Amino acid sequence: MSLPDRIRTARHRARLSQYSLAARLGVDRSAVSHWECGHGNLPSSVNLLALAEITGVR
Repeated sequence: MSLPDRIRTARHRARLSQYSLAARLGVDRSAVSHWECGHGNLPSSVNLLALAEITGVR
């Protein structure tokens, strides 16, 4: 599974919208969309760690 797929799956399992995840990370919703589609830059290591904590991924 690719990183964009893992991000999307983690968000869905945590029952978060792109908007709510973006708000909790302090980024624009479009950034989350780009990460999930594999367009543009991937999340920084800081955002990846925060994303894992927010979604409960270990």
